[in-house]
Amino acid sequence: MKWMLIAGSALVAGVFSGVVIGEPAAPEIFRHADGDRADAPSGRLLLRMPAADVVLGNKAPSEGSEPPAEPDDSRYNGEDAPTFFGEAQGNRIVLVLDVSSSMSVRDGGGSVEDADGNVIANPRRCDLVGIETVKLLRALSDDAGVAIVEFGGNTNHWAGKIEPPLLTICEEPTGDHFILLEGGGRERLIDFVNTTISQLRYGTPTYSALEYTTERYPTADTVNVLTDGGATVCDTKVYDRSPGWKYDVAQAEILRDFAPWWAPFEANGCDLNGFNIGDNPNAADFLQNFCAKFNGTYIDR
Repeated sequence: MKWMLIAGSALVAGVFSGVVIGEPAAPEIFRHADGDRADAPSGRLLLRMPAADVVLGNKAPSEGSEPPAEPDDSRYNGEDAPTFFGEAQGNRIVLVLDVSSSMSVRDGGGSVEDADGNVIANPRRCDLVGIETVKLLRALSDDAGVAIVEFGGNTNHWAGKIEPPLLTICEEPTGDHFILLEGGGRERLIDFVNTTISQLRYGTPTYSALEYTTERYPTADTVNVLTDGGATVCDTKVYDRSPGWKYDVAQAEILRDFAPWWAPFEANGCDLNGFNIGDNPNAADFLQNFCAKFNGTYIDR
């Protein structure tokens, strides 16, 4: 598994057998071939799903009522805790963010304001995610800790374009690996997001991102998984090297292997949120099944 680790201004890239140090590349945008088929967003849909057996291809039903209000957080002077796309966040937060090439799609949602009040017309999906992430980082208290795992890329030769790394990571190399927002941590995380959120790569290596997250951040109290595509076999353990992303195969493998990875997190009360951005039915199918099986919250953006 190939990955990148960004700590401060240095960029560390490598495999488990060694590392290479270099400077981060300038942002590069990859256009997705299906970008002109994107529909206008339908607005926020929030589904809270209990644990359930999953049948691939069947979407979990939504509940008919609004979810209960989140409790106030004393760190925010009685105000509600900061949110990410409307979902309240804890104090040790992992953001698992899709940076595959389809995140360059513009869904025709008009104009939005970034965290500094600048108007962005017809934003890309990656723009929306970057804006929301920066807003969250600015709103969190100084004692909050955040780690960011961006996933995108392909290392399977049959896919036609090899584009490592699979993961780009912003974390502390020691301790619990969360970057505290005090003492320059907030600026460090914001700089990482602004630099890398549009460095898009071919492929959606969801398996690697989830495996890394559960191995690396056992003290997390909130894990957010955001994607605009279905999980693919570009990084899974089992594939037959024939062409095709094989969404069902990748989804089944994740739903099987994630169960023991997630068990201690669920036992510790960690919240799991799945965010679908865009209109890809493979993304909706995967995230709805994923959240249903692991007692998470599914949010359709």
